[in-house]
Amino acid sequence: MDGERGETRPTRFPRPLDGWRSSTRPNHGPQQPFATTGFSMEQHSLPTDIQLHQQSRVLEILFDDGARFRLPCEYLRVYSPSAEVRGHSPATAKLQVGKEGVNITQLQPIGLYALKIHFDDGHDSGLYDWQYLYKLGRAWQPLWLDYLGRLKDAGQARRAPDPFETLQARGEAPSERPVAEADPAGDAPSPA
Repeated sequence: MDGERGETRPTRFPRPLDGWRSSTRPNHGPQQPFATTGFSMEQHSLPTDIQLHQQSRVLEILFDDGARFRLPCEYLRVYSPSAEVRGHSPATAKLQVGKEGVNITQLQPIGLYALKIHFDDGHDSGLYDWQYLYKLGRAWQPLWLDYLGRLKDAGQARRAPDPFETLQARGEAPSERPVAEADPAGDAPSPA
């Protein structure tokens, strides 16, 4: 992207992604925290472009349905799908604190279904499958507000500007979806 945003590392995917449909995808079971929320993705969109903006600490993903999500590294880290973060049940989930300055050092495609994200704090477990990344992008606002609420409840506070407010101040929307895809009231998943 532009020089103001810093180094950009585009990640391109092999041609088979273009013709890959849900009937050929492996079933990896339910994806928490969204499995019981009633949120579903009808068409199982696939990424067509992924760019890491390291200076601004944002992962930008364009999906084949036209949706574009800009996901701050901190947000991705605190919602890591790893057992270390999510626990083996909601009761054993571990609140992530002090992740304001975390960045991504490496994006590793895993087959045709996920990314393994390596963070500069050493965290690199958990696979971010395409559905999970799409859901994180689509439901960024309720999930981020839930995270901030859980921090407050634990007596913790962030010590840096809000990354989503920073995006919006630059004129960049965290979530851009095709006009035809309007959320009816209550369509966003409730955070776990």
